[in-house]
Amino acid sequence: MRYRTISDHSKRVSTGQGPNTGVLSILLFTVLFIFGCEQPDGTTGSGVGGGPEGVAREMTFNAGTDTSYYRQETHTGGSAHLYVGSSNGISSEAVLRFNRPIYSGSVRVDSARIELAYQGGIGSGPTPAVEANLVYFGWSESTPPKRTDLAGGRQLPVTYNTGGDSGWMHYAIDTSEVNAWFRTVDSTRADTGWSDPIRPDTSLSVVLRSPAATDKLLRFRSRAATADSLKPYLMLFVKFSDSLAVDTIRVGAISDLFLAEDTSPLPSDRISIGGGAAIRTAMSFQLDSVWQRQIEHHIVVNRAVLTLTRDRSANPWAPVTRSIWPFQMNDKRWMTEPDSAEYSGYVLTPTAIDTTLDTLQLIVSTPTVKWAKGDSTNYGLLLESATEVLDIERISFFSFADPDPNRRPRLTIYFTELAR
Repeated sequence: MRYRTISDHSKRVSTGQGPNTGVLSILLFTVLFIFGCEQPDGTTGSGVGGGPEGVAREMTFNAGTDTSYYRQETHTGGSAHLYVGSSNGISSEAVLRFNRPIYSGSVRVDSARIELAYQGGIGSGPTPAVEANLVYFGWSESTPPKRTDLAGGRQLPVTYNTGGDSGWMHYAIDTSEVNAWFRTVDSTRADTGWSDPIRPDTSLSVVLRSPAATDKLLRFRSRAATADSLKPYLMLFVKFSDSLAVDTIRVGAISDLFLAEDTSPLPSDRISIGGGAAIRTAMSFQLDSVWQRQIEHHIVVNRAVLTLTRDRSANPWAPVTRSIWPFQMNDKRWMTEPDSAEYSGYVLTPTAIDTTLDTLQLIVSTPTVKWAKGDSTNYGLLLESATEVLDIERISFFSFADPDPNRRPRLTIYFTELAR
């Protein structure tokens, strides 16, 4: 029987820094990895072969069942991109937040604009039109807003667009709006608790959305971009009370994130791993024939390798390289309740994906050692993208239901067999 459960397709993914951010996710993975080192693959996977008294053998098992599902989580993190538009069933909006620069004395803003760098996108359609809207909604990266929270807003006119798949977009902000923003807090006073009643805080937020679907997810550079020149900025051209000269104030975004929603159903004939709207895959293997051999022999598992075969007909826009985190499952709820299934407290060896290859191999020796002994905790493995909080991506593999057994997920166990 093939299990395939798809939970609510709605998924929010945000990017930036915060208490529940991608930094925290990366830290969590680091802690999991360190804790996982207490049960490393190295002790069992240091060699493949027998020795003077043992016989080296290997056995391969196809997955007994597998399933892919959307994980109901919200992430924040340090993605280098903000995604706007729609492609392959995924749609996304982005939001940026700027803090008011504090200056003593009187400041008058002569003009202001938002500057955004974009760098190609995902999908085969033309570059979509992108609207920027000024919104009044207090939010943080630790508690990302919903799309409905950011609906509407005051649309900002586009003043500069280089066109094509890479370049710059500038959006003008009405000077009266910015001057009112500057007056929200009087930094020369000790009591700075007064605020504009229509504003939830003293920040300025801009939402980027595409009004029409063009099969293209445009990638804007975020505040995590490596080059400072590519980060989003609010440019203010101001005059101070004690000077007639026009000064330039460049304000970087203090927060940004993208809100992705995946409405495409997961295929029933393949398994997938992806980010943006996080797709997880779980699978199990029945290893009875291995531990039954131990009735007559001592078996020492040297190494266990999980092999997945790429399905290149699906999701050709997957990134060049990513990493997969394999986890050992605590129970088999993933077969019926995948959106609530948990995984154990340590991560196995992460594996980098080279998408130029047709197969992916992951070392999963640690749990296989127990399973080969008939351990009752054989609840299978969970696979997830190590970078799912950072980018919109999807990679597909052939499932256990594929008619070609050589393309199905398979677990190969290398072991030494000793006479009792």
